[in-house]
Amino acid sequence: MYTQDEWKEAIVLTERGQRLLIIYTGESYENADEIIAGVSSFVGNCDGSEAEANFHLISAAPDMYEKLIKVNKWLDMLIKDSESSLKTCFFVTLKEAHEADIKNFKAIKADITNALNKAEGK
Repeated sequence: MYTQDEWKEAIVLTERGQRLLIIYTGESYENADEIIAGVSSFVGNCDGSEAEANFHLISAAPDMYEKLIKVNKWLDMLIKDSESSLKTCFFVTLKEAHEADIKNFKAIKADITNALNKAEGK
């Protein structure tokens, strides 16, 4: 599992003038409880914007992970509701709509489950 404490960001200028982008927990990066990640501004394109984009993506990972878990649970509910409605449906076109919904919900759920498994190292 990932570090549960709040992830904070700092941009530090090194002695050589290099920008170092740090994700940490604790009061400040100087006294961090844990350094989660560090990204050099020299990674990617020359102006450092790619490194900074990577930095912000890594920093947002815990929030995205938690939201994906919630969306996956919501999709479970939608699948169950659609499957239940399908059993009691008398109209062919409505049945087809429920079947299409179930197929789409399951495909999205599979994609999210794969992303969560990747995040969990599975």
